Amino acid sequence: MTGSESISISAEPAASAVAVHNHRRRKRIRSAAWLLVALVLAIGIVFPVLTNEPQLLARSTSVADVNNWWEKGVHPEYEWLTEYLLFTACGHMEPADPFLYDSTRHVQTRIPALRALMSSHGRRWIESWIVSPDKVSVLWTEDLDRYVRVARLDGTGYREFKIASVGDVVLDPKWTTNNEWMAECIDRRTGDLHGGLRGDTKEPGTRYDMTRSELAHFDEYSGVQDEGTKVAVVSVEVLPSGIEPHRTVYINAPKDTRILDEATTLDRKRIALFVQAERSRPFANWIGKVWPAYAAKQYSIELWIGHTERDDLRRIGIIPNGLSHVSNLQWLPSNTKLSFIYESSLRTIKLD
Repeated sequence: MTGSESISISAEPAASAVAVHNHRRRKRIRSAAWLLVALVLAIGIVFPVLTNEPQLLARSTSVADVNNWWEKGVHPEYEWLTEYLLFTACGHMEPADPFLYDSTRHVQTRIPALRALMSSHGRRWIESWIVSPDKVSVLWTEDLDRYVRVARLDGTGYREFKIASVGDVVLDPKWTTNNEWMAECIDRRTGDLHGGLRGDTKEPGTRYDMTRSELAHFDEYSGVQDEGTKVAVVSVEVLPSGIEPHRTVYINAPKDTRILDEATTLDRKRIALFVQAERSRPFANWIGKVWPAYAAKQYSIELWIGHTERDDLRRIGIIPNGLSHVSNLQWLPSNTKLSFIYESSLRTIKLD
């Protein structure tokens, strides 16, 4: 046997050993990669359970598919009359089509008499409508119109109130009591606020002109402010001398959240908030070093409730997908349930 042959023969086992070692190394890398994937999935699934995160959609009940209730691009509006019966008036560019919806029997009931009133003024469409606090009447304004119109929900008791100033239109009607209302008067050409109009449905001929200062005093801005970081809740009182705000309470958004929608009870004592939350994912820094594509932040939608006079906001549930579309948060009349629209589903949730 020559020297070269001896070297050739002795090299074969060494090459085989290297191949085995590389194979085992690749296998360990694949196993580690799959283990990391499994760990990430486990964290995503198990962590909410371990931290007892209540899932909002699982806790809530779908009571209606509202996909065809309103025209596309129109902000959906509805109003609960009882714990199971709601009112809405679909239509915007099309004639209004008011109806009642029974959420227990899933039945729609049209209101022909009210439809005739809300569709009887030429080609105008409904600008806005609002149901009275006692759930008896509906107040509405029409596009570029000088009238505030009101009727009972069954279509009876129709009355209309006309602005005295030529060139003005009415916008943003509000109920101040069960029968008293107010609306803003806007210049049709410039869009400037001229003042307001007050009326009483029990006295057909009664109307009061409001000055800009009186209107501004009443219409102190309420709702979401400062890019979603807080909500202003304004309580008001109707006095013989005019409408005066009691006080303004500010509710701050929970930490690391932005307010998407808010709703207060009729007495302004309780509040509900939909917020978009930005939370750090568990073990984000460690996983990010191994897997750079892993997002350190996780976005979700959360529902919080509390009292306006106490710092007691608490989370009711979450929707893990922070890009989901939620809107129209409302309290039901008993104040023991909330409703909201998720995608195209109207849902209710009973509070503990």
